[in-house]
Amino acid sequence: MPYTLRDGASVVKKGVMDKTGAIDVDHHPTTSNYTLELANGVSYDIPVGGQYQGEQSNAEFANSGFHRHSNQTGSTNSRAGTESKFRALYTSLNNPESESET
Repeated sequence: MPYTLRDGASVVKKGVMDKTGAIDVDHHPTTSNYTLELANGVSYDIPVGGQYQGEQSNAEFANSGFHRHSNQTGSTNSRAGTESKFRALYTSLNNPESESET
């Protein structure tokens, strides 16, 4: 499918998607959103998140689908920073490579 990728008014890239539909983009850190216009007239607004400020391993866990979940507001079991530790533990339990290392 032919496409045009814009960052506001300027064209960032034009091309044809491969079989997977992936589009490689050389992202510039100052760009906060893109608009993808397809040849069939459909367009998508794509917001770009800011620079991740936390631990790199937690960013990798989140990108792998292990999102951060908190207890209910006001719960006495919730402590600051425990969500990240829980995600790391949960990820290690679901990672076959970590089992072979122990």
